[in-house]
Amino acid sequence: MAWIANMNPLSTVDTLRRAVNPFIGYNDGWKTEYDKSTGKAGKPGVIAKKKGAVLQFELSDLSIPLNILTIQYLRSYGETWEGSEVLITVRRKRILPDWTKITTTQLSGIHDAKTSIAYDAEIHFPDEIEMGSDVQVEIQLTGGTTFKIIGMMLCSR
Repeated sequence: MAWIANMNPLSTVDTLRRAVNPFIGYNDGWKTEYDKSTGKAGKPGVIAKKKGAVLQFELSDLSIPLNILTIQYLRSYGETWEGSEVLITVRRKRILPDWTKITTTQLSGIHDAKTSIAYDAEIHFPDEIEMGSDVQVEIQLTGGTTFKIIGMMLCSR
């Protein structure tokens, strides 16, 4: 699975929704939309819209092993972004009915610059997620009231 908002063919909210929605297993408080908090049109992304928002992406029966998750996200400034932070948890399921946690990472959505900047977080898994497994990427807003994901890639290397 790989997607990056605002790049053809995912340059509109509708095309982005069509790309990501099939992989969403659970959603409480995230929306795929333009962020207009700055008064400008903004770029499309998947945006937390309430405290404690939780989003889970799920892929079943992997055709390749996975070792890396790359998240492209926005860091911004001002009251809207105050305390903005997410906890990313990667889990796998192989034969057994329960999910096993692989890794967790925290990302901050605020910075001191007076502009919004896209950042990449490359998360290397301590153990490979084997071909044939299921994988879940959970993104939970743990601080603030908003966070914006603008891309995600699961890779074998």
